[in-house]
Amino acid sequence: MDFADFLRWEEASHDVIKVKRIYIDVAGDMIAGILLSQIVYWYLPSKSGQSKLRVKKDGSLWLAKGREDWWEECRISPWQFDRAVALLAEKGVIEKKRFRFEGSPTVCVRLLPEALMEAINSLLKYGGVAKLDFSETRKSNLVKHEIPFERNTKNITETTTEITTETTKSTPPSGRFARVEYSADFSLFWNSYPRQHAKQEAWRVWQARLRNENHPATAQELQQAAAHYRSVCESTNTPKHFIMHAATFLGPSLRYLDYLDPSCIEEAKKNAEASRRRKQGYSYYTGADTERTAEDDDFWERIAKR
Repeated sequence: MDFADFLRWEEASHDVIKVKRIYIDVAGDMIAGILLSQIVYWYLPSKSGQSKLRVKKDGSLWLAKGREDWWEECRISPWQFDRAVALLAEKGVIEKKRFRFEGSPTVCVRLLPEALMEAINSLLKYGGVAKLDFSETRKSNLVKHEIPFERNTKNITETTTEITTETTKSTPPSGRFARVEYSADFSLFWNSYPRQHAKQEAWRVWQARLRNENHPATAQELQQAAAHYRSVCESTNTPKHFIMHAATFLGPSLRYLDYLDPSCIEEAKKNAEASRRRKQGYSYYTGADTERTAEDDDFWERIAKR
């Protein structure tokens, strides 16, 4: 085969991985977006209208695939899968659990539709994302009442690796050069938050959280939770890479709720101190605990030497 033959093959071949850009936008990562796209594919009904999912655990249907199986399907390696599935779980759009499948422990995943739609609608409203285009209709295995998006919803143009989209003047600027105007309330939150990373994503999730009717929150509550979380991280010397991204803190998993009460600071200090004592090992029994008496120290020292 020469290059001309290869180009003819390229033009005619359907050996492609179709990925809509919205999945990459939701995941904030190319590989995780491809994985999310493929997970959603498995939630589409078969040609007979039946679910493709066969594993039922804890009252829900799960997608069960080995780490190595994703390569054949969408060219994601086992280690890429581990990272991507953890990222999607952190975003709150999937749940992952380990079940025994075909005789082996397997990481199974379950799509969380409400969280996925919350993320998509946030991107539709505030993320400068193009529209869902329902004019590109094709034969569907979904019955009418099962269409996952309403017709009057803001749309995102179906974009795959096979389709080139047209950028219109009405589309707001997006990407690294887009100018974003942050509110004063969000700026106060951001300045208090202990890890300032991915500000635009945090801004989108912030706006979605304030408008969420199922789990309403005020700007003042989110600011207080951020300040408390910062105090927790500082008092326990939490490494930066263990501090949640602000989008995760505000996202569908509602992690900010754990930090609304200021008592969380003292509780975190107690837990950190208990962990420190456990890690000290022998020194724990030889005076590390200031509440112990000398008699107690003698007793625990004898136990430790046995």
